[in-house]
Amino acid sequence: MEKLGLRNVVQSDEEWPTVSWESIARANPSIVVLARMERRRFPADDVEKKLEFLKSDPVTSQMDAVKNDRIVILDGHSMDPSIRNVDALETLAEALQAFELE
Repeated sequence: MEKLGLRNVVQSDEEWPTVSWESIARANPSIVVLARMERRRFPADDVEKKLEFLKSDPVTSQMDAVKNDRIVILDGHSMDPSIRNVDALETLAEALQAFELE
């Protein structure tokens, strides 16, 4: 994200921090990045359920990223520190270009 000039609105050193959607909505991100996960440990692990929630929730649906359909879906594994980060960076860079947010 740093290489692309992006800042995470979730400020935490935890790998999977617990934050509320209200706090994310308050930060009003320009884009939202969602993880696509093959495992289904929880119903919300399904990216379609995440999208449905973002678009229908009275709070999250008002975020600029959601209103302007600036949602990027990445493979969950590519979000962990590994060689797969290259794919995530490429996908994010392409999205930024398409969203004209470079």
